[in-house]
Amino acid sequence: MTNEQVFQAALHLAGELSSSDSTVNADYREHSGYLLAMVCRQCEPVENAYRKANQKGAVALPDQLSYQLSATFPLSAPLSTAAAFGLAALLVADENPDLSASLHARFQSSLQELLASLPMQTESIVDRYAAI
Repeated sequence: MTNEQVFQAALHLAGELSSSDSTVNADYREHSGYLLAMVCRQCEPVENAYRKANQKGAVALPDQLSYQLSATFPLSAPLSTAAAFGLAALLVADENPDLSASLHARFQSSLQELLASLPMQTESIVDRYAAI
């Protein structure tokens, strides 16, 4: 999956995918690289929990301020939907605050749903009262 596919999904979710002509949403396209980088950073803790549950190493997100839309999406496939909701919320934040709030709530719930679907893992409890 590419960042472009996440961007297209975000446009669809925001109701802005009105044409295949790339000039129609040029303003969204211009800002999407920066916003997608921000959304991916917000998804990073969930991504690492997902990877840990699947016996994979932690994610190494590109250390960039902006992502290229032609690049591969840096997170696991299940997080692409959540990222699309997050990106859509940020893209329409100025024009439609109500829609943005709704999309952001869906972004947050998508992350929570993914965390809830992960198997429970036992870990030792840190003793925070050792000095008492």
